[in-house]
Amino acid sequence: MDKRQAQNNLCYDKVKAAIINEFKKKSEIFPFVIDNENAAIAPVPQWIRERVINGYYRGRTGDITLIVRPDHFSFKVKDDYFGAQHGAWTHADTHIPLVFMGWHIKPGKTNKLTYMVDTAPTVCSMLHIEAPSAATGNPIVEVVDQK
Repeated sequence: MDKRQAQNNLCYDKVKAAIINEFKKKSEIFPFVIDNENAAIAPVPQWIRERVINGYYRGRTGDITLIVRPDHFSFKVKDDYFGAQHGAWTHADTHIPLVFMGWHIKPGKTNKLTYMVDTAPTVCSMLHIEAPSAATGNPIVEVVDQK
C-alpha cells in the first residue's frame, strides 16, 4: 500500500476500481480496461487477454492495462489520417513478417498463427540441434517439414 493511501485511509482495491471505471468512460479507450492482477478472468477477447498476461511483470508493470482504440493517437497526425501506432494491440501492429530463404528452403507460405518465439526453435530444428533451454516456442512445421 502506498504511504498516501494509508494516510488518507484509502482502500487500494477501491481506488483501482474507481480509476478503471473512469477510464472506461473515455472515448479514446476501448471498453477494455484491465486490472492486471485479474487479467486471466478479464472479460476481453482471449487473444488480447493472453497478450496482457504475457506482458505483465509484477513489480515492473503498471496495475492497469488500457486498450486504446485502434484509430487513436496521442498526437495529431493529420485530420484525415486513421490508423494505429507502434505498441498497439491490433493485428496490423502485431504482425511481423518472417521470411526463411536459402539452401533447402522451398517456396511456400502459411497463414497459421505463428509467434516470434517460434523463430529460434525453427532454426534449431533446421540445423538438427536442440533449441536453447529458454526457448518457449515451437518449430514452424511448414518450414522444417519440407521433403
